Amino acid sequence: MAARWQLSWLNFKNMKGRYFAPWILCYLLLPAMVHFRKMSLIGELYFEDAFFPFVRNLTEQFFPLVIIWYSYLFFREKYDTGAEELFSVYQNGRYSLPGEALLVWAHSLLMIAPLLFLYRPYLGEAAAIFLRYAAHFWMLEALFVLCVSLFHTTLPGLLLCLGYHLSSLFIHVGSTATWNLYFYDFPLSWETVFPKALWALGMGALFAVAGGVWCSSAVRRGTDRVGGAIRLVFYGPHRRRWVAGLVVASLLGGWGLYQAVKPQKTSYTYREAQKLASDLLSRNGIDLVPGSEPYREYAELASLGAVPIYDSKIRDEYQQKAVLDYYEIVLKTQRYNAFKEGEDPVLDLSANMDTSTGSLTMLLWNGAPAKYTGRTLHDTFRRELCTEVASQQMLQWEYYREVVENLTFEQLETKALEALDEGAFPLEEGSAWSAERLSLDRDLVYAAQGLNVAQKLQVLEYARLLYIAQRAEELGLSTPDWKELGNRRLGEVGPTLDALVAAINADPSQERRNARYTSLTAHLGIWSWEMRNW
Repeated sequence: MAARWQLSWLNFKNMKGRYFAPWILCYLLLPAMVHFRKMSLIGELYFEDAFFPFVRNLTEQFFPLVIIWYSYLFFREKYDTGAEELFSVYQNGRYSLPGEALLVWAHSLLMIAPLLFLYRPYLGEAAAIFLRYAAHFWMLEALFVLCVSLFHTTLPGLLLCLGYHLSSLFIHVGSTATWNLYFYDFPLSWETVFPKALWALGMGALFAVAGGVWCSSAVRRGTDRVGGAIRLVFYGPHRRRWVAGLVVASLLGGWGLYQAVKPQKTSYTYREAQKLASDLLSRNGIDLVPGSEPYREYAELASLGAVPIYDSKIRDEYQQKAVLDYYEIVLKTQRYNAFKEGEDPVLDLSANMDTSTGSLTMLLWNGAPAKYTGRTLHDTFRRELCTEVASQQMLQWEYYREVVENLTFEQLETKALEALDEGAFPLEEGSAWSAERLSLDRDLVYAAQGLNVAQKLQVLEYARLLYIAQRAEELGLSTPDWKELGNRRLGEVGPTLDALVAAINADPSQERRNARYTSLTAHLGIWSWEMRNW
């Protein structure tokens, strides 16, 4: 036993400066990359969405290299120098791998343990992370030792473990998910780690048993001959040519394997999603100009899946999700810029064209713009409207024209008053609706019970017209002949009132009235005709 421990110590000692390569990688390079990435993202609205995955990806890439590196350096002293039999004699019997393998496994795991504790806020539960790497290291070490047992040289184990590590980093969907020990859903918890950890521990045990059986089997003589041939290839007089040929063959084989089972693209940038959506419109013969009102209305329907946005060219669910996200981003960006208060910055995504659509939608739902772009009563009402529009195979402007614009004021008044009698509005006890309140506090109408979408639109337009007349009279502004306008279609009347609406909203007293209400768009005052379908 003492001889074995002494040899183990000498194996580590003979690594010399190469022993510190993983320490430099994990304790210098990794923290430096994390620090500089953090500095570059400070102040960004999507800091967590960009920084946390960066830390996770680095740990996934760096940590498994530790066990592979130390396994190779530890066992090459015995198996790649022709001294295996000398070690066997010195140890008074056949050299046994299990104890040495467990030593390398424990050493590698303890080396990264402080980093697992340090980065646990980004990775997940500390115990789950430790189990994840303990199982992963165990499987890699058992696989390496099995290769050593079979071929009596370390290079096959090194190449196989490296190949597994590199392929698993890039191939992580579909049928490969079972054998892939790399995680992409963070933070880690027992529920996500335990199934794969159990599989890894089982595979490691299987490799260990296979190695033990193989070493004690009669076929060992054949593996000795194979091992001798492999050593001749890598350490004989023509080793450079063999190694160069193997490297070229490995690169070509790896490229072919990658092309055959290359990973499915699961994330698309805003630029890529825009191209997908634009090509889809072209294939369907739909001519829409980005930024126009029809484009925004189409984006609103598309973001809810209310219009067909898939075809044979949209290959998978991730492209479908990218197109949906793109239309939602278009809609929410325009909505934010239309509804924002004066001091709020304009939302311009031109500098974020290469940001993933997932990060941008997260920003719009949970970031600073979410006040206007998150789950609001206005958003809920627009969803109801789009559902109604889609069920009638119409567009929003066609529906609005049918239920509002084609009516005269008298017809609108009749329908609106009926709706006001039928609906249950969330008013304080003892209070009643007023034109001002329904115009400026639109959430009251959105939240009204017992009204359909058409009735809510009619109540909003009726209150808007009444309030325009009321405020114009209070401010002494010149007004049109309401009697004459009352017999004309609202689609003709509405645009003529925009100048009057602008004058009312510009009056300081109107700002004070707007401030009385907490509705999302109360600060906008009276809505213009152009905003009727927002």
